Amino acid sequence: RTRAYIKIEDGCDNRCAYCKIPDARGHIRSKKIADVVAEARALTDAGVREVVLTGIETASFGADTGESLCDLLDAVNGIDGIERIRLGSLEPSLLRPGFIEKISRLSSVAPHFHISLQSGCSRTLAAMRRKYNADRAMKVLDDLRAAIPGVQFTCDVIVGFPGETEEDFAETLDFMRRARFLAAHVFPYSPRRGTPAAVMPGQIPEPEKHRRAAVLSDLERGIRKEILEDAVNNSPMTSVLFETFDGATAVGHTGSFIEVRVPATENPHGRLLPVRLTGTAEDPSFEYGSVCLGKMIKEGNR
Repeated sequence: RTRAYIKIEDGCDNRCAYCKIPDARGHIRSKKIADVVAEARALTDAGVREVVLTGIETASFGADTGESLCDLLDAVNGIDGIERIRLGSLEPSLLRPGFIEKISRLSSVAPHFHISLQSGCSRTLAAMRRKYNADRAMKVLDDLRAAIPGVQFTCDVIVGFPGETEEDFAETLDFMRRARFLAAHVFPYSPRRGTPAAVMPGQIPEPEKHRRAAVLSDLERGIRKEILEDAVNNSPMTSVLFETFDGATAVGHTGSFIEVRVPATENPHGRLLPVRLTGTAEDPSFEYGSVCLGKMIKEGNR
């Protein structure tokens, strides 16, 4: 495999109104940095070039041990053979300026972050018992963009949360237009027995939840298309870490997590290679339905 996941943490001490994970997984429990580094080295020796550090609440790593996520990233960044480090889903409240400044200096940290947003409406976020509002979430995106050139974001969003009005949903749509996520995982709210949200007043009918999910998904597809076209027009030279090869076409991702498909006569699996982006295409077989097209850059043909 080209990419491998390392679970660095389990459990969660948040009590979001819709979630049962703290009951199912318990309190935060982190691996030691030395153990994560050993695991990463073993994966690198096996040919892995990209590691994803993930957990139930990734950014809370070390809250129980006194170690820090910054120190972990610094240690993994120093491992020979690792081309890229990605982080699992991150809550905006934990992405403080000091953390952003430190990770921006690490050469292997990929310019892509998955944000556990859940809503772009402050009133809805408060009802969800999240630890930030919409303004704080937008500032995190702005700070990361200022610190890391070319960074892209993906996110999770819940629509149809109990009490979410049409005006609240419109705020989320406006947030998404301004935030310009590369892609969004959009979920209609689903009640979990025993959670506060399951018995809140203002439960949204299922057809309306799915309507809102479709509207938001359509918006995100349009934004993704614009981002891909912008990459082709303004940043066509890039590096792609190739993950699959079917004998004629190789597929991989840029550091900013743009999926790229190129014609190839030789198998480039597991290699980080220069590519010129040449266009975009719609393809439902890919995770987000659309990809960039490209061609390999040969020496003297840049």
